[in-house]
Amino acid sequence: MPKHILIRHIVADYQNWKVAFDNYQAERHNHGLKDLHILRDNTNQNYVTILFEAQDIEKAKAFATSEDLRETMKKAGVVGNPEICYLSDATQNY
Repeated sequence: MPKHILIRHIVADYQNWKVAFDNYQAERHNHGLKDLHILRDNTNQNYVTILFEAQDIEKAKAFATSEDLRETMKKAGVVGNPEICYLSDATQNY
């Protein structure tokens, strides 16, 4: 059953971050993540929320906490630590 991961963070510059995010797509897909939405805060366009569908939540958790992803996010201009939420559909019995 697919589950979801929601990540929120502030970036130094959205346009630069978006290029790095797009360039890392294959790596996310290799870890079973499907990009669903990229959302930006109305008052701070550098506050980004991303929603992913995860086919294997344990594999996705390992990826989300990996050193490679941390380094990639740092190079992309992520400021501070991201907020990561692992979600499931409350209407389904997982």
